[in-house]
Amino acid sequence: MARLAQGVVSQMEGVEFKVVHTKTLEGATRYFQLSMTTTRKPPVPSIFINGELAFESTPTEDELIERINQALKGSKDV
Repeated sequence: MARLAQGVVSQMEGVEFKVVHTKTLEGATRYFQLSMTTTRKPPVPSIFINGELAFESTPTEDELIERINQALKGSKDV
């Protein structure tokens, strides 16, 4: 999933990609913060866009591009 996201994002201007490693304190803290935005713990791996759970399983490249483009229309910081 990370390779797909990184590949898609590398072709898009103004989009930032971060991997959260839940085995580190910083990553576990970020995972907890992201978990607070959902009704249950999100699966690992998952994709969040603008702090919201976007995908619980690996999307197709087209699905990911479409969702990122939708987010870009609403905000300049994805």
